[in-house]
Amino acid sequence: MNQTNNDTRPAPVMGMQRPIPSVYAEGASQIRLGMPISRVMLYSAADRPTDPTLPDTHTLAVELIMPTPALAEMCINILHTIHLARPQLDEGLPRWLEAVDAVFNRMGAMTNSDPNGVQVFPNTKEESVGS
Repeated sequence: MNQTNNDTRPAPVMGMQRPIPSVYAEGASQIRLGMPISRVMLYSAADRPTDPTLPDTHTLAVELIMPTPALAEMCINILHTIHLARPQLDEGLPRWLEAVDAVFNRMGAMTNSDPNGVQVFPNTKEESVGS
């Protein structure tokens, strides 16, 4: 936790274990708040059926277990960081979209869509990556 007004100790020094585990998650499937600890289960999408009447299939990516006060402080810090980074996020979105458009243009993507809203790509000659 960060230093509080009532805490005279300096902020802790962060030690790093190697390798640092990285887990990709698309969202939280369950949040169980309790005292003294809480659990947050994060998922990744395993399957997205093309039929919109069928549900997505999620796969549990990781379960985060931590003291509830530390979880609340982490949420506040994340939201504060997003707030501070908002100008960079807003600035970066158009560049990201331009990069995606450039990839589609290089693939020869057509701007037409079929009636189901699926992007149509013409048959192109097979080329090696980077040519």
